[in-house]
Amino acid sequence: MTDTIRLSHHLDTIRKQKKMTTDTLCENICSPRQYRRYLSGDSLLQHDRIFQFCEKLGITIQDFYTSFNKTNNFIYNKLHDVYVTIYNYKAYDNAIKMLDEINMPNSTNVKNIKYYQFVKLSLDYFTHKISQATLIDACKSYINTYQLITVKRVDFVDTLYVKCLLDYTRHDYPNIAADLMYRFITPSEEIEFTGISNESMQPFYANLAQFYYVQEQYEKSNTLLDIALKKSIRLRISDSLPWLYYFKMLYSKKMHLDDDITMYALKCLASCIATFPSRYEEFSSLIAKDLNIDIETILPQHETLLADCKKIIEHK
Repeated sequence: MTDTIRLSHHLDTIRKQKKMTTDTLCENICSPRQYRRYLSGDSLLQHDRIFQFCEKLGITIQDFYTSFNKTNNFIYNKLHDVYVTIYNYKAYDNAIKMLDEINMPNSTNVKNIKYYQFVKLSLDYFTHKISQATLIDACKSYINTYQLITVKRVDFVDTLYVKCLLDYTRHDYPNIAADLMYRFITPSEEIEFTGISNESMQPFYANLAQFYYVQEQYEKSNTLLDIALKKSIRLRISDSLPWLYYFKMLYSKKMHLDDDITMYALKCLASCIATFPSRYEEFSSLIAKDLNIDIETILPQHETLLADCKKIIEHK
């Protein structure tokens, strides 16, 4: 279904809301048969014809497009709530109920249809209705259908399919999903994002940086970490900071950057103290194991630096 057909259905929704018959709406504009052709997509609804229908309905053309976008934004936000419920809270029963309550009218835009299909696919997988192989095939099919390997315009849902494929094929090398995601989220590529939720995108950087680190592609990993840290601080998104600083610490260790090792270890701990105190023990244990040190022995030496890091993170 094209966006033109969706506009036709949105027009028809307004007609029904105003309790106007098709014959009345079409009078002196077009035949009812032609109107049905607009709804079916057999005829293209032009802008000037929309203007005529809007006048008959007693609304402005601006009202028409505003209500169309408002409806779709409302649905998008509802679908995003389902996504968060699935991936952040693992509350699959709640997600199923939430998805069932979302009304997907014929005027729903392509972005929302894609998002609906993704959350439905995710729920089917996590509730064991489909296998991992089926999930992977669905993601690959999506990438091919929307030509994501060459496309220059992607949205948040496109990245979800790529990220999903990466999660379940991360041991494949070369990994098409990883290279696609890298192309999407590095500024050197001429990719235009639409409808992106920056807060939801941030964890992708840490996951992909980890993937490249394991693949021993350290410079790619470090590039992603630097981009993610700048964005996190600029947008005041703190969720991923502990992991980003932790991977920067690992990179510094691999590159034998001794001064940076301690600095990023302390920044990791400081970000936990400033934003997620409950995760302090988790990261202090990881750091102690990776650096083969006793955290309690180095902290007294760097109490001032740790406090300064905490203040900077809280301020940002």
